[in-house]
Amino acid sequence: MAENTGQLDKLIEEKVNKEIEEFAQQITNQVVAFLEKNGGSSVNHFYQASKWDSSYNGYNKVTETSYLSTSFFKSKLIAGFSRSVKDRMIARDTKTLLDKIALLS
Repeated sequence: MAENTGQLDKLIEEKVNKEIEEFAQQITNQVVAFLEKNGGSSVNHFYQASKWDSSYNGYNKVTETSYLSTSFFKSKLIAGFSRSVKDRMIARDTKTLLDKIALLS
């Protein structure tokens, strides 16, 4: 049974990874579409804020920008989403699966 559980855990994690990657791709596609629509010089690269200056009242002002490839942008989104929600998504999907299995018994 432990072997089966390990495979289920792996399948659930793969499902969550795919969901996060698809969401990051959707956002990346939106950025690219916005650049294309508004005459961005390149849809493979664009500027991002790279340095910020914070004031005492919490206001952040961009002080420096840098060029970023769309693939790196997507990779950063995936990493950020994974760190933020991946474990909770896996726990939620595992609970849902276990609840469904419990209904069968």
